[in-house]
Amino acid sequence: MRQYARFLQISQHYLALHLGKLNNFVTLYCEGNEMEL
Repeated sequence: MRQYARFLQISQHYLALHLGKLNNFVTLYCEGNEMEL
């Protein structure tokens, strides 16, 4: 059970990191498109 909790902790941390990067990418992409228009 302890291993499962550790796995959840790691996966949540990874997800948060990944979503943060994705959000940054989307923001940059949208800003780039507005500049072109």
